[in-house]
Amino acid sequence: SGVNISTTITNVSDLSNLADAINARMASTGITAELSADKSKVTMIQAEGYDIVVENLLETGGSGATVNFSGLDEDGNAAGAAAALGAAVGTDSGRVTGSVVFSSAREYTVRSAANGGLFNNANANGSALNNVAAVDITTQSGANAAIAVLDGALSFVQDERAMLGATQNRLSSTVSNLTNVASNTEVSRSAILDTDFAKTSSILAKQQILQQAGMAMLVLANQNMQSVLSLLR
Repeated sequence: SGVNISTTITNVSDLSNLADAINARMASTGITAELSADKSKVTMIQAEGYDIVVENLLETGGSGATVNFSGLDEDGNAAGAAAALGAAVGTDSGRVTGSVVFSSAREYTVRSAANGGLFNNANANGSALNNVAAVDITTQSGANAAIAVLDGALSFVQDERAMLGATQNRLSSTVSNLTNVASNTEVSRSAILDTDFAKTSSILAKQQILQQAGMAMLVLANQNMQSVLSLLR
């Protein structure tokens, strides 16, 4: 809802009182006023993008003074023709609609559903790159734009670091898995090609014991035969 704002302006080149009066009602309107360097202009800003409406403008000093009321784009440049408020008999009103600014660290495209929609036509509207090296902080609008550009650049760097980190993690996991596969393959190859010395040694010892036992039994058998022959003599 609107609020009443009134102020006294004695010098049209100094609108400090008007800016102060608007800022005094900022809590109710959500609108802030910024005074230009030469104090001859007041820029009203609604940060959430709502329309700014001046209704029932009335100059009571009897001089018939008017106020040039116009909109600004996101770069601070005039958008549309200025309206002279206060020239009509009685009161005068004006409205400036809010604007939408798209910003992303990566490329994007937006499109209207039909002509006369959010954009002038139904064709795709592509994004444009704002280079960090081209930022200009010599003006207020340039400084505001520079903040958005730097935020986008930082966001882009963070996204790239996240992608590189994810890729590095996948590579590390793949290397670890391939290392395990190579190790298991080498163990299997060794089991096939290399001699199991413990098992082979035990088999050799067993064969030697059996051989020695056989020879001992054969010798004993021969001795028994010799004993029988001695008795027969």
